[in-house]
Amino acid sequence: MHLAAILCLLMTPGYAVAQDVEWYLSDGAAIQYSATSEQSGLASEWSLSIQKSSGTERVVHFRNGKPVTTWQRSLDATGLINREAVEEDSRIVEERLFGTNQILNLERFFLPDGSVKETRYVRDGDRLISSTQFKNGEETGSRVYLYYPDGRLAAVRERTADKIRPTGTERPKSGQTISWTWGSAGLILSIFDNEGRLTGSRTYDGAVLVSMEERIWRDGRLASISTEEPEKGTRLILGYNETGSLESRLEIKNGQSVALYEYAYDNDNRLVAERRETSDGQEIIDFVYGSDGALISEARQLNGLLALTKTYSGQDEMLEEYYDKGVLFARIFYKEGRKVRESILSGGKVVRERTF
Repeated sequence: MHLAAILCLLMTPGYAVAQDVEWYLSDGAAIQYSATSEQSGLASEWSLSIQKSSGTERVVHFRNGKPVTTWQRSLDATGLINREAVEEDSRIVEERLFGTNQILNLERFFLPDGSVKETRYVRDGDRLISSTQFKNGEETGSRVYLYYPDGRLAAVRERTADKIRPTGTERPKSGQTISWTWGSAGLILSIFDNEGRLTGSRTYDGAVLVSMEERIWRDGRLASISTEEPEKGTRLILGYNETGSLESRLEIKNGQSVALYEYAYDNDNRLVAERRETSDGQEIIDFVYGSDGALISEARQLNGLLALTKTYSGQDEMLEEYYDKGVLFARIFYKEGRKVRESILSGGKVVRERTF
């Protein structure tokens, strides 16, 4: 054995060379593989040593002969773990306490800055009822787990630190609330702000993130919604104006914009213009309304040239005029939603016409 490895073993707190130490080959995740000798284990990139005595177990994870992580465990009469402490660099960094059947009841994390994070679990038999998080003894959040009658998890409701009522106050502080629910699309995580408004959601199919949505609120109104489907590489961003009407629609595929729609409204919140930018070019649609608020005409331009106009009359009649590169070539007349006449033009004159 190399001298450095021997010194390293001797300097490991609580470690003693003993005949009852078992050695195994391992990996970076501390998985126990085939048994090996102490010399071969310390010469390997990853190895484990396991030392058992009455009611205790000590597992040391080595990398290139040097200890990386140590698990010190207390065992009950049946050999199940009732306490586990994790050491790194001669310092305890984690601690876990277990109840009957090795069910986790409490875990603590000792942070480098001296603070301690703790999570306490409440169970009904094997079913988790709630978990509460603390930092340095102060509650920071909690989760309540709800189940269907058949035992399936139905929802998880989460309360963050900002929603916990401070000592001596009557009203809760502002903060977000998180809820887990099962839906037809899978497991859905919903995030709400302190006003109860939905600010985001995540949908999972098993461990796969199917979609995620972000909502931005300004001055109490919904300003935008962004929906992304990572597996498909798609993203849709919707923007809303002060009245709540759709103002823009941006479609993205694999990080590239594929379509942009923008909408403009008059003082009566009527749509007066729509602009579209796609792979086919730019299309602009203008809408004109009469004094009674009824739509009387619309005009469409494609890449700056007039392509289509529609004129509406009070007798439930409509005239469509089609243009090729800005030149009129067809008129179609409608009455009560039915096509009644069609005219084909050339050089401004009707060259063919038919009725229906």
